[in-house]
Amino acid sequence: MDLSELSSRVGALSQNMDLMLQGLREIKTENEQLRKFINKQLVSKTASTDIPEPQICPPEKFSGERSRFRDFQNSCTLYFQLKPKTYPNDRLRVLTVISYLTGEARTWANTFYETNDPVLNSLESFFSAMSLLYQDHDKQSTAETSIRAL
Repeated sequence: MDLSELSSRVGALSQNMDLMLQGLREIKTENEQLRKFINKQLVSKTASTDIPEPQICPPEKFSGERSRFRDFQNSCTLYFQLKPKTYPNDRLRVLTVISYLTGEARTWANTFYETNDPVLNSLESFFSAMSLLYQDHDKQSTAETSIRAL
């Protein structure tokens, strides 16, 4: 290997080293930004967990009356939103909803509970399944009938 070839290789190595050092500086900067972001998130999360959950009445029991389904669903959703520490996951929320069911609605939900159905892991899926049976799918007709009855 002659001197010019050696010089060329040293120059190429030097350029590669400069690129690697630049990449390392960028990684360090990004790492520092991520640390700051994570620390900020932890501080805000810690601050929010110090706030006590409000004392509110639980949803009223639901026995399957179609006219009450929407109110029951909204009451449950509101209740869980106001108590995120008490009900941190969907499975716990669904099981809690089942505990507020009575009569026909409880009998219907027991099938899911006894078979450990995957619907128990998603509040949205559970309420979707409930709505197939208990939501008034013809609200307009029901409203018209109620008005005529007056």
